[in-house]
Amino acid sequence: MELDFSFLQQSTLFAKYFANSQKLNLLYEIEDYRDVVSNVRRLSESLVKELFAVEQLDPYYPLKQQKQRSFRSDLFYLQAQHFYPQEIMELFHEIRRMGNDAVHDNNYHWTKQAAWHCLGNYHDILVYLMNTYEQTKLAYIRPDLIIASSGFPTRSNKLSTNYHETWQKNNQQKRQQTSKLKKFLRRKK
Repeated sequence: MELDFSFLQQSTLFAKYFANSQKLNLLYEIEDYRDVVSNVRRLSESLVKELFAVEQLDPYYPLKQQKQRSFRSDLFYLQAQHFYPQEIMELFHEIRRMGNDAVHDNNYHWTKQAAWHCLGNYHDILVYLMNTYEQTKLAYIRPDLIIASSGFPTRSNKLSTNYHETWQKNNQQKRQQTSKLKKFLRRKK
């Protein structure tokens, strides 16, 4: 079985990920599951750096408690600054954790199912980004995600072109309400 990444070829933002995404299929085909997972992680980290550029986020954002910047901290910063759906951020984090295991745990035996799961996460992140930034109407492949209930596009529930803007406005309103509550509580002290 092979995932189709051909939709990336028409992308103005993500076309450069097409060739490496296709190579993931080849690694999967030759049953090099550890390399599938570690390369999905590497490509996902590169994708997050691309999102920093697209969203004009500072790659040298301030860190709490003098920690080093990492893929993990980049994901948390991206989520805090740009309101991506929690389901998408969880896919990134799962790829990050699996990739760390692939690189650092030589004793872990990677299965075909684990590699496919990681590939599916990566595919669906790319589909979300294409649907959001390039107004495509691509379908997700992961049936275990509750995408339809989150307003994400599925085969039966297509994404409206202004979904991302609506998502941003709703989350911005929530942040403003939270900020007002925090200010109120500080005055009470």
